[in-house]
Amino acid sequence: RCHYLDGLYSSLVHYQPKFCLEIGTHKGDNSTLVFQKYFDTHMPDGRLITLDIVPCPGLNEKNITQVLVTPHHGRIYESCGADGRWFPKETTFEESGDESVVNHNCEKIRKVMSDYNIPHFDFCFLDGDHERESFLGDLSTSLNLIGPAGRIMIDDTKEEYHPCCHIFQEEVRPDYNVYDFDDWEEFVGCSIIWNK
Repeated sequence: RCHYLDGLYSSLVHYQPKFCLEIGTHKGDNSTLVFQKYFDTHMPDGRLITLDIVPCPGLNEKNITQVLVTPHHGRIYESCGADGRWFPKETTFEESGDESVVNHNCEKIRKVMSDYNIPHFDFCFLDGDHERESFLGDLSTSLNLIGPAGRIMIDDTKEEYHPCCHIFQEEVRPDYNVYDFDDWEEFVGCSIIWNK
């Protein structure tokens, strides 16, 4: 069993971020609600901007705003959720036009950040599509929007059947300070990175 939600909540309590970014809202009933619990208990004026490529129906938490973003590749039906089961084939996604997807998405997110007077994010939880383009694009998005002392928690860095696990271990890990939850008795399966 993976205890990533416990790891997320403990990390939020430890770092005490005010402005947070989540990539991968999905149904809004797991990590998204962990952020709201943290805000309710520790940071009542905090804000989570959560990103996904489809709307999350019924997401109505007081400290949470969803932003719809453009997918990083065109195979999203096949790759997202391992076999595309998270949305029907007739789902349509926003096209980014001529800009790079990262720049396009960051521009949309910054508009919402401005609405809430968010200068930068203090903490990011990255759990989007696990394919190479998506993982690196989501990481780039996070790095563009997080403050210099911010932390990025990345899900599925220990489960080798996810492509993002290998990319993280081989290409991302060497460039950052990393905490892997290896001192926990439970398996968390996540890593936290920050600037060296």
